[in-house]
Amino acid sequence: ASTYKGSGYVYMSGTSMACPHVSGVAGLVWSYYGTGQTASFVRNRIQNNCDNVGGWVSNGWCKYGRVNALKALIG
Repeated sequence: ASTYKGSGYVYMSGTSMACPHVSGVAGLVWSYYGTGQTASFVRNRIQNNCDNVGGWVSNGWCKYGRVNALKALIG
């Protein structure tokens, strides 16, 4: 669910909904491991620690899975 102009909350999907979550996790990873880390390091921590949401490889709608902030930090 996301806030929506004049309507309270609506259910939406896509990159515009995912971007704030991934950006937040990236900020956590950078903070946890130090700002001297590269963007590749942060990206790999996120991508390699996603939760499998089932069937995502075959249908192509989700390449890595659902981001998992805790796994990205300590997984």
